[in-house]
Amino acid sequence: TVDRPMPLFQKMMGIMPYPSYNPRTEVAIVDVSSPANPAVQRTLSFEGSQVSSRTIGGSLYLVMNQSLHPIVRPLAETTEADILPVYQDSEDGNAERPIGRCIDVTILPHVPSPQYLIVAVVPTRDTGKEVEITSILGNAQNVYMSLKNLYVANTEWSYVWRAGESSSKEQTTAYRFAVKDDGVELAAQGTVPGRIQNQFSMDEHGDTFRIATTVGQMWDSGAPSSNNLYVLGMD
Repeated sequence: TVDRPMPLFQKMMGIMPYPSYNPRTEVAIVDVSSPANPAVQRTLSFEGSQVSSRTIGGSLYLVMNQSLHPIVRPLAETTEADILPVYQDSEDGNAERPIGRCIDVTILPHVPSPQYLIVAVVPTRDTGKEVEITSILGNAQNVYMSLKNLYVANTEWSYVWRAGESSSKEQTTAYRFAVKDDGVELAAQGTVPGRIQNQFSMDEHGDTFRIATTVGQMWDSGAPSSNNLYVLGMD
């Protein structure tokens, strides 16, 4: 992930505070069949921060987060390139284009983190093949992948303040993306109490998805921590 100059639409925002960088994730596919003469076959640049990646078969699965774009012009003049994250592909002359259509972005009920969760599937063997991109409104923190599914997990915290006392609880949302011949497809979403430690807190066994979480805090006598294992069906 690299930082790029602030886009023009952000500079137009005047006094509204906004980061002065635009994170992008860059991919280079390099042919190393001749170690003495490596050759770059294809380059891609995605608007967004890389969370994790996996390589299975002839595909690179890239998971990214990207904040929503502020709309600074009349809605009637707004294009999909103003709203959606963009990417560049050397196979397309490095022209900057949106990751898809607005109608293709999945919006689930009660989105806890309103930003783009992007999964890009990049062919690594047939470098002339089109990149397949799936996006939803959500957030990614940890990734686990099997040969059949890509799982993306995100923990959300909620805090309650009453009469000088505070309490918090956390829950983890997991998204399942089914692996298809031409990319991935959002197949299911589920939520369990607690937080996960890392990618090794998730796995797939047969037709079930298993996730281990921790609930509570070890220093909170009113809600001491406990470990839990949840087994979820794939439907």
